[in-house]
Amino acid sequence: MKINLGSGVSNIEGYTNVDIFPLKNVDIVHDLEKIPYPFESNSADEIYTSHFLEHCSFSSIPNILAECQRILKPEGILYIIVPCLECSMKTFLEANEEDRDKWGWKLEYIFGNQGRAQVGQQYHKTGFTQKRLEKLVRSSGFEIISNVEIHNSKNNCIHLKALKI
Repeated sequence: MKINLGSGVSNIEGYTNVDIFPLKNVDIVHDLEKIPYPFESNSADEIYTSHFLEHCSFSSIPNILAECQRILKPEGILYIIVPCLECSMKTFLEANEEDRDKWGWKLEYIFGNQGRAQVGQQYHKTGFTQKRLEKLVRSSGFEIISNVEIHNSKNNCIHLKALKI
C-alpha cells in the first residue's frame, strides 16, 4: 500500500489519498494532526506528502513523523516535499516593494494561500529548512536517503526521502 497524506485535490493513482476534506479524489477523510491514523502498523510500503506538513502546527510534526514510522513497513519509504522557508523569506525580502508578486505568491510561500475556500487549512503554521526537516525525520527513527532543494516554477522546495530502519 502507498499513502498520500494531505492529498488535497491531487489524485495520485495507486495511492490511498488522505485529507481532512471530503474532496472527490480523497479515499479517507481524516484530520492528520489527530493521531492515530486509520492504518495498521507496518502496513505501507511508501508514504508521500507534498505541501502538507507546513500546514500543521509546529508541535504536531514529531507526532506525525512518529505515526509515519509506525505505519511504514521496515525499509518503507517516506517522501516529503515542503517549501524551503529560508528560500521563501529570502525571495520575499529581496523583492522590490513595488513588485506585486512580493505581496502575492512570494508572501504565500511563507504564510500560505489564505484566499481559497479551505481558508483554515491553507495557512502555513510552521516552516522548514533542510537541516531542520532532516533533524526531525532522523529523530523519528528514519535514515535519510536524500535531502535536496529543487526549484519549482516559483521557489525552492525541500525534497526529502527517508527509509524506515
